[in-house]
Amino acid sequence: MIRNESSILDFGSGKLTVLVGERGVNRSINLLGSGEAHYGGFADGEWFEPEKLADAVSYAINNAETNSRTKIGRLFVGVPGEFTTAVCEDANVNFAKKRRVLPSDVRELFDIGREKYEGKPDYEVINQGAVWFQTDDSRRMATPDGLLTGKLSARLAYILCECRFIESVRKILAQAGIEEAEFVSSPLAEALYLFPPEARDQSVVLLDVGYITGTLSFVQGDGMINMKSFSVGGGHIAGDLSQILGIPFADAENLKRKVILSLDVSEDDKYEILMNGEPRAFPAKQVNEIVEARVQYIGEIVGKCLATEDNSGFPRYAPLHLTGGGLAYLKGGKEQLAKQLNRGVELTAPKQAMLNRPYMSAPLGVLDMAINETGSPPRQSLLARLLDRVKGK
Repeated sequence: MIRNESSILDFGSGKLTVLVGERGVNRSINLLGSGEAHYGGFADGEWFEPEKLADAVSYAINNAETNSRTKIGRLFVGVPGEFTTAVCEDANVNFAKKRRVLPSDVRELFDIGREKYEGKPDYEVINQGAVWFQTDDSRRMATPDGLLTGKLSARLAYILCECRFIESVRKILAQAGIEEAEFVSSPLAEALYLFPPEARDQSVVLLDVGYITGTLSFVQGDGMINMKSFSVGGGHIAGDLSQILGIPFADAENLKRKVILSLDVSEDDKYEILMNGEPRAFPAKQVNEIVEARVQYIGEIVGKCLATEDNSGFPRYAPLHLTGGGLAYLKGGKEQLAKQLNRGVELTAPKQAMLNRPYMSAPLGVLDMAINETGSPPRQSLLARLLDRVKGK
């Protein structure tokens, strides 16, 4: 490849996205090309229309290659939350005497933490990161390199991906002529991309509601402490409108875009859309009630996910950051969610110029992670790359 670009494939719940990009100035991303394909999606960890998945992947890859004038050889694959599990482990190493922490000590900690997950037939570790490190005087920090201590402890986070997901996608990519693929967690990648280290050190709770699925993530430091996924999203709002009002799904999608939940609508207020080229009005009060009921249902699911309060739970003090294309665009949806959950809700999107849209959070997050890894030997382990980051490379 002539340029030092990276390529990614991200599986959204309504469409899949292939991006080709490189690092720009001030850590920005130069997007060189993209390809998209709508497909059946997934829910409850299962593909809809799996027989059409390979064609959709090939279509998106071919378009991205054409737009970027690049032949994709290595692809980073963003794995949705529904196909992954987040786990945490505490580990420590004792030294014979006080000395400076070495990268090999960090390597040993991660080896200890991941021992129980190695060789599992159903899962593979695809990401790992440190929530915090701690020295023998109880100081906690993000990176311990060079610190003087007699003991090094850490809380380490790992993301396990279902092997059946990896195997099925590798097979599809091989059919598309791509033999080299690396799998990373989309929810972790978008959290690392959207929030600077100092924000993540205080902990971040991120809610990505997509078209038919959503994922709630709790990230601290560089690690995913907890992650819960659910099979409901913005597409269900349009589905409710279509079913109750008896209109085609595409028209229901257009109607959804007109909705403003924060309005105090009267019996006479209407939302108007074009159907078959002709204007048609719908009672705003009825439409709002339909949409509010679905948002309330999503809020109930999120509330149950947030209810766990333990070492791996979701902290009550952290605001909820909302991203993704399923709910973030609904006017008044954020406010209804905040009221129902009784906590602050903030809309979050990439700060990338021209791409600062909530639905781009996951694809750009995966691309940012891929660009950070570009230049590493293809078979270099995730741990080795983590050590490079610890050393500031």
